[in-house]
Amino acid sequence: MANIARFACAALTAALLSCAGPVRYLRQDPPAYSLSLWIDVRHGLLDPEDALKGCAEWRAKGVACAMAADRDSADVVISLSDAACLPDKDGYRTLAWAFRDDSHIEFVADCFRRGGGYDRGLFRSVMTHEIGHVVGIWRHVPLKCDPKAPEGSLDRSVCGIAVMNPLHDDDVDFVTVIDSLAFEARSVDSSALVPLNREAGGPSAPAAPTCTYRTK
Repeated sequence: MANIARFACAALTAALLSCAGPVRYLRQDPPAYSLSLWIDVRHGLLDPEDALKGCAEWRAKGVACAMAADRDSADVVISLSDAACLPDKDGYRTLAWAFRDDSHIEFVADCFRRGGGYDRGLFRSVMTHEIGHVVGIWRHVPLKCDPKAPEGSLDRSVCGIAVMNPLHDDDVDFVTVIDSLAFEARSVDSSALVPLNREAGGPSAPAAPTCTYRTK
């Protein structure tokens, strides 16, 4: 009965918030997890500090991010793809992929190039989204609270404007109240998070991307 009441409350909260603009999750949960990142800087394109800033948006949910000393000791590995930043048949471009089996994030480098550098704001925003996946939110949050949402969406009581929506939104580059609900409903068994009182196990080899994050 308590679970039914809790999910009913979450559904009502999500429904109300989805009618408004994005609402940042402001509560600061005490540090409960660590997450170490390793980024392949051989391309000379992406800045580890920007990766940390994107990850730090989850600090409100008790996630403490840091750079790993090397690839083998990292909880999350970040690399770059040389794929062209071209729209698919439906008009959307792929910005990044996340792999569930080994907490690997791959960015399409061409989508972030701007002149002689790269779009740092876009990278941080996409990083926030992809970190959301590797911490255990492996299903995108539906933007609309539709009872007929297709299979594969997150629990239908969690819906609305969120950084974990399936399509990128320039105005949502932070963890929202809806994202907080998604974090609470995350898959604990498929999370790269390391509780501060124990160490993580080793990763397994990936098969195919679990998340594909796109934009117009």
